[in-house]
Amino acid sequence: MVKVVFYSWNIGARKIPFIKLLHENTKLSLAQAKEVKDSVIDRNEIVEIELESEEVAIKIVEESKKLGLNCKIKDHK
Repeated sequence: MVKVVFYSWNIGARKIPFIKLLHENTKLSLAQAKEVKDSVIDRNEIVEIELESEEVAIKIVEESKKLGLNCKIKDHK
């Protein structure tokens, strides 16, 4: 399992595409994906999600950054 940490966002972050990205590429429901968005963007919280593979984690990080979110893959150590 690989963890991705969302720790902040940039002005102009694309919220709906971010929710879709999470929903379509993880096992998160649409409501759970929206809750991640709400936590990070609306409440400025740090959120970790656990993913099945490193490939999915890399895709989520790359695409999230394009959408205006700041995130990283958490060290496995």
